[in-house]
Amino acid sequence: MKKLSLQEWRARPKNTLSMYPSMYTMEYLVTTAGLREYGGKLNSIICVMTEKECEILLESKDNYKKIGQLLTNKFKKEPAYLSNLVAWSESQKNSLVNFINDNLNKKIISSLSNKQVAQRYKEYVGRYITYHLKNTPAWWIAPPIVDREIRKYFSEHNIKSIDKVLDIITAPLEYASESFMAEISILDIAVGVKKRGIKSLNKLSELLKEELEKFRALVKEYSSVPFGYNTGVVWSDRHFLNELNKALKINPLKVKNLKTKVLSEKIKKRDKLFISLNLPSNISNLVIALRQVSYLQELKKTTQTKSHPLLQLVVKKEIAKRLELKKEYIDYLTLDEVVMFLSQGKVTEKIRKELKERAKFCVHIIKEKKRTWLLGKEAREFIELNEIMKVNYNLKEINGFVASRGRAIGKVKICESSREINKVEKGDILVTAMTTPDFVPAIRRAAAIITNEGGVTCHAAIISRELNKPCIIGTKIATKVLHDGDIVEVDAKKGIVRIIKLKS
Repeated sequence: MKKLSLQEWRARPKNTLSMYPSMYTMEYLVTTAGLREYGGKLNSIICVMTEKECEILLESKDNYKKIGQLLTNKFKKEPAYLSNLVAWSESQKNSLVNFINDNLNKKIISSLSNKQVAQRYKEYVGRYITYHLKNTPAWWIAPPIVDREIRKYFSEHNIKSIDKVLDIITAPLEYASESFMAEISILDIAVGVKKRGIKSLNKLSELLKEELEKFRALVKEYSSVPFGYNTGVVWSDRHFLNELNKALKINPLKVKNLKTKVLSEKIKKRDKLFISLNLPSNISNLVIALRQVSYLQELKKTTQTKSHPLLQLVVKKEIAKRLELKKEYIDYLTLDEVVMFLSQGKVTEKIRKELKERAKFCVHIIKEKKRTWLLGKEAREFIELNEIMKVNYNLKEINGFVASRGRAIGKVKICESSREINKVEKGDILVTAMTTPDFVPAIRRAAAIITNEGGVTCHAAIISRELNKPCIIGTKIATKVLHDGDIVEVDAKKGIVRIIKLKS
């Protein structure tokens, strides 16, 4: 066993991240398909699952950087590349949920044979991988290199206040976030309802036909937002009815107009500054690229999470039932194993015993044509050799990247998933692995945001700038080192989190 050159990609609490389909978002990069598409290929993808954590790493750093540089060069010279990619990704937004709903919904799946379920599940996974092969590396691998090249140009040409300028000119304001669009949709329905003199709704039957149609479209579009990979939360009609009632207590038309006006003014301010810089075309293209890849990342989340409730609550549940396994064990079977065991109608006794070990503590290594599971002592030796999940818990400061500038002092509230956001009170410091649209209510209450993961185009970066909240991303260890009740200073000018007082 030798030490590998690894690039950390994702690290989260184990209960918030399903190994599959998470692994499918990158598996193509160890294949010849990834090599053809991006001119580079990773040696392997490694998923480490301990008792409480899941960490995904990539081998090797050099190949990873090569792919990022090739994409960055493409962004500079071929601006149509990202425009076409955005258009394609938009056209695919409902592709996964439509396929799974048409082929594996609760009513259909119960009537299928094991082989039919296996075939359709395999096709879903194939579509999942194909979508990410095309959509994901642009926003996932390239942005750090793009950001560095822009900063280098700005520094060489004595452009002042680089962080502030970049915050403004790279903001993807023309691509409204899901949380913004959901809010506007609710306000729009409220405008019509309030015109009829209604101040509160008890049930949907009180809506007129046109209002009900808009409401149903709202639920269909945004109900899966908080689900993520497998949190088990889907917003119901009642959730949106409650939000609608909140909108009826204010002047929804005035609020809607104000929000759209503020957005319009921000776009004008951004574009005025962008034009005044008079950047050469290659750097200008990179600035626009950062806006587009931010949107691509949001599209990716939307596209995949729309299908995840059906995947986790129906399809995987049915597969587990047929294989006589606990549902959570399905995440520790590869696609080939799922297909094989469904076709055979049973899981071999060897794998059935091994699954308990995989679910408890394992390392899963993926190469193009090989899957390797390290268990027990072998897994622990691999983790120790490669210094994975090695954390100094006595740190007084944590370093990360500035996503939104500012400074705040407050009490830490750690949220492993959006199910815990209600514990975040006004003035608290929200600490999480990464944010998703369903974190927005907590972000609004928080004085600042700290995340383990994230880059310049991540959700936390976009929303924190939109709401003018200090935000530090990419700390890797914030949720491990900090605890609920700790008092910290968030210096989002230098990218430092200082621990002022530990929880007594």
